[in-house]
Amino acid sequence: MKTRSILIVALTLVFAMSASAQLAKTNLGAHNIGGTNGCKSCHAPHNGSVATGLTDQSTGKILLWDRAISQVVYGTYTSPTMKNPVTEIGGTTLPTNTDDRIYSLLCMSCHDATITPSIAIGATKNIGSGDAATSSYGLRNDHPVNMAHNATLQPTLNADTIVTSGTDALALFGANKTVQCASCHEPHNNTNGDFLRIANTNGTALCLKCHK
Repeated sequence: MKTRSILIVALTLVFAMSASAQLAKTNLGAHNIGGTNGCKSCHAPHNGSVATGLTDQSTGKILLWDRAISQVVYGTYTSPTMKNPVTEIGGTTLPTNTDDRIYSLLCMSCHDATITPSIAIGATKNIGSGDAATSSYGLRNDHPVNMAHNATLQPTLNADTIVTSGTDALALFGANKTVQCASCHEPHNNTNGDFLRIANTNGTALCLKCHK
């Protein structure tokens, strides 16, 4: 009886590990980094970024993050028609675990063009030069992040209630309903490609969730 119980437990663990590996392979896609499958690509159960050969244990205080939080200044996108202010996400003041911008800075700990050119944040000059602010023009040529979604201030936006977290929706963060990288991207699910929260049918479906 004891042998049978051990066998059942062993088989259960095998199936659980197989299911976990399949989930990681299917959903995480490119986020299986450096041959590391699953959660360990980005998260460390112990010691923060020390787990990936760095020295900052404190990164683990935010979502058990195992990578260094960049402190460069990325710049911000501007437009003559924008009425919502955009706030720089980078700089030496590191985020707390309640800071809205962590949902962009966590992405930028890899997507800042300093790790590999293939995941640079912009397409115009995607050269991993080691300078995140200039190697792909920082965030000056990308959809603005770290700004409030305010349909009253910016009439060309849909009402805030249309853009909420949930099924077939985008995510806004904090009391000011800020737009971050994770507003459009869900790093744990690649079902829609490019880790998009919504399938961008005809190149407009995702955009029209916010823009009229």
